[in-house]
Amino acid sequence: MADVKKVLMVTPEFYGDTMVGGLAMAVSGLSNSLMQLGMDVAVMMPCYAKSGEAETYTREPFATKGGLVVHETEVNGIKIYKVSGINPGLIEPQKGSVQQKQESVEFDFQYVPDINDSAHTGIYSSHMDKKRFHALLRFANAVPRAMEKANLKPDVIHLHEWTSASASFFLRNLWYPQTNKIPVVLTTHNANYSGTIPDMNETPEDMQNRFAHLNHILGSHISAGNRVFTSLLELGSEYSDFLTTVSPTEAQEILAGREGINPRVLEVFKRKGLEGILNGLDPDVFNPINDELIERFNPQNPDEVSEAKKANKRRFTTLYSEKYKTRRRQVNLDPDKMWITMMCRLTNQKGIYQTVYALRERFGINTAQLLIIGDPLNSDVKAHVESLGRSVFTHTCFAKPELQHLALAASDAILQPSRYEPFGYTQIEGMAYGALPIVTDVGGHHDTIQFYNGDNGYGFKIQDLSTKSINNAINNAEQAYQNQGLWKELIQRAVKEDFTWLGPRGSAKKYLSHYMRLIEAAEKK
Repeated sequence: MADVKKVLMVTPEFYGDTMVGGLAMAVSGLSNSLMQLGMDVAVMMPCYAKSGEAETYTREPFATKGGLVVHETEVNGIKIYKVSGINPGLIEPQKGSVQQKQESVEFDFQYVPDINDSAHTGIYSSHMDKKRFHALLRFANAVPRAMEKANLKPDVIHLHEWTSASASFFLRNLWYPQTNKIPVVLTTHNANYSGTIPDMNETPEDMQNRFAHLNHILGSHISAGNRVFTSLLELGSEYSDFLTTVSPTEAQEILAGREGINPRVLEVFKRKGLEGILNGLDPDVFNPINDELIERFNPQNPDEVSEAKKANKRRFTTLYSEKYKTRRRQVNLDPDKMWITMMCRLTNQKGIYQTVYALRERFGINTAQLLIIGDPLNSDVKAHVESLGRSVFTHTCFAKPELQHLALAASDAILQPSRYEPFGYTQIEGMAYGALPIVTDVGGHHDTIQFYNGDNGYGFKIQDLSTKSINNAINNAEQAYQNQGLWKELIQRAVKEDFTWLGPRGSAKKYLSHYMRLIEAAEKK
């Protein structure tokens, strides 16, 4: 590139700062890779009221006139701008015109839990309540003003997930002429979550349905075309220049009208286009050769993998008994057994109920050690998981990195019977650590796994979400594990896969190419 181009990532999560799931890994990994490709990368995100850990900032906040506060910190050489404060300015119609509403309300985001928080609902709730909706809308509205305060002048802006999506509208807003020509990319990481606008119980009398409240907030600029937006993702997609999702098969499944996709969002995707670009793995974070959280090993040395697995199983057991004690008695973990681990957010999407039903049928089968680790969607999921008793190891809390990395290093296989899977980081993280995937053939699973057919491949396919299919796939993996010569060969096939952002799949370069195309088109306008 003749000159260094600048990209601003707008996201609710970033690895090393605030993390709930794979989104944080995706944004940080892509950011790190783009920097290696010569781009100048900055990140903007909400400054959460609570995060489970003390917030620290390397510098004093920028000027706070108008109540908006922008803190600057840094993660792995990438500048992070955290937006907080009161009165960020919310556009609202008054007497037929659109004006800035002056309102003293602080951002109020749900917090990211610590390891002992079992009541976590997080920033990704199954529904949008009034408080969360207003907080997200205020953050989106604050993005162009925060850019001005921090003197950020990106060449392209990349929004991530529905939680940031509506920023595209405000970036196109007539109050911010300095931003309305900057190209905007929007990536949806899970299109089944669109940020549906809730019933605010305060819609004007002349509005015919509850979704029209968004028009009431955003003003006449958006209602002039008689368009009523039903979700933040729909709004963000309409005002973005380029739409992506996190794997090619996920894009195909969305455009085919997968169950649960907001039909209004689908209409925008079909009209404007949706490209699937495969997420990548950050080798600086997930690499068993230099991972300080585990007993390190070279995954391409078969004998070293076997010994390291046993060592990490013992280390996992010790860490858990010493640091994550619970009142509920746990199963006695056996380092000599095969470990099969399901580690994810425990939701219906991940097939958690079907997994519990399947594992109940395995009571008394004493071959492999089953582990379920993750943050349950609600108390019902938690109760179902813990109903497995001492037959299955369960940790129904958010897995911090030390526990997550040790689980990957200790596990022999990763279980993930997802109903749909936009990308699915756990299967490729597991493969990097010599843990083979037992998964459904959907979305990102389809794009990242070669299933074992007796001759080639290394993964074990779950044909459908019946308890029989889940247990058949587990049984197939167990049988292969009994043949250690075969198992070592399958591991070697898996660990040779390169899913890094800068690897042969070229995901980071694809984003760079699209950025440059959009920047060049904007410069010609």
